[in-house]
Amino acid sequence: MTKIAIIGSTSFLASYLIADLEDENHELTLFSRQKTTENHQFISFSFPDSIPDLGVFLEFDVIVFAAAGGVQSSKKYSLDEIYQLNAFLPITIANFLDANNFKGKFITFGSYFEIGAQKSLKKFSEKEVALSDYDVPNHYCLSKRLLTRFVNDSLAKIDHYHVILPSIYGKNENQNRLIPYLIESLEHKKELELTAGTQIRQFLHIKDVCSFIMMLCHKNVEKGIYNLASDTQNLVKDVVELIFKHFNKDHNNALGKAKRQDESMQVILLDNKKAKDLGWNPTISLEEGILDYFKKESK
Repeated sequence: MTKIAIIGSTSFLASYLIADLEDENHELTLFSRQKTTENHQFISFSFPDSIPDLGVFLEFDVIVFAAAGGVQSSKKYSLDEIYQLNAFLPITIANFLDANNFKGKFITFGSYFEIGAQKSLKKFSEKEVALSDYDVPNHYCLSKRLLTRFVNDSLAKIDHYHVILPSIYGKNENQNRLIPYLIESLEHKKELELTAGTQIRQFLHIKDVCSFIMMLCHKNVEKGIYNLASDTQNLVKDVVELIFKHFNKDHNNALGKAKRQDESMQVILLDNKKAKDLGWNPTISLEEGILDYFKKESK
């Protein structure tokens, strides 16, 4: 039985990953601010008030660092929290594990928003993401860039896997994110103010993310950075149109009424060849993924 630690176990990504791991009967220990289940061991993890002694992590076969700060603009984090959670704390843990001859796997996450403001349709490789110096619009992107650069240049001998994520989505994600925000607003006939939606993005369903993390947990994979992304790219307004069509409404009147920081990053694309060479493939199309939001929970 594999012993797995999930740091930031109440996050969107962690909630799906835990469900997949439960299906395989692994021994899970959850690290978060609050205990949400009696099914697994729990250790309080709340930066900066309650950080466990790092020695506790040496007993695990896999450690997944899914905690993050500043992901949603609606949540307020201090700059210290953003940089500590997104860069310095995972770096500290990685260095501690290496110094103590950790033989398991350490998994962290980056974001394709680290690439920054550029307009070409180029798909960035892992090395190109790590070395990008295009302007970024906020401290979240910059903090994630710091962690990716650390992993790229790391001197550590541990098996550290750093997964660069695109725009991930799925049922039960934060209500302030694009898809649930649109659905909730349209269901309650609220007025919508959206950007022009001309940004080009890759949307990857959370279940496809988890399938890759499960692969890392189970297979002998070369350590390093891995890009995850769908094989298709979409304008943001394509997503808006798909959701509006579900409600038999015209999306055009809602576009172009708002500004967002990520508009400066007109095109952000990842090359997913390295992950696909391992046998991973995204399986859920954007259309299928959006339809899943409207399915009723089975009783």
